[in-house]
Amino acid sequence: MSALFQVSVVAVLFCCVAPSLGQLPSPSQKSENPCDGFPCFNQGVCIAIGDKPSCVCQPGYTGNMCETADPCSSLSCLNGGVCRAPFSTPYCDCPVGNVGTRCQTYAGIVLDPCYTMKCLNGGFCATPNNEAQCVCQPGYSGDKCQHYRDI
Repeated sequence: MSALFQVSVVAVLFCCVAPSLGQLPSPSQKSENPCDGFPCFNQGVCIAIGDKPSCVCQPGYTGNMCETADPCSSLSCLNGGVCRAPFSTPYCDCPVGNVGTRCQTYAGIVLDPCYTMKCLNGGFCATPNNEAQCVCQPGYSGDKCQHYRDI
């Protein structure tokens, strides 16, 4: 046996066998940390909740592994407006009295433009630019979502 081989064998035994009291780790042994090998994308951080891994996402990302960009992360609504993103297109749904792309302008007390708008087939009324319009579910179109088209 060469001296280099003997040194390598001793190093492996000292490194890997001695700390485990003569037991080599079994490939089927689970890691004690549930986050080992659990990917969190877009600089998300894995935390263990009990024995389950979970990702804490950076702002602008969502999903179980932070894999989905949040379309509302690029739109800040003001004055109590809420960002909505049907079909990944963000807009601000403004409270009554506020208008503008970010609900930035107070227009006084106005009637809710959606008050009389009745959307069909699961569509909902939105008020971009303070004008009522129906946002339709996939497969539907028309000013009240009344038309079905095969996707």
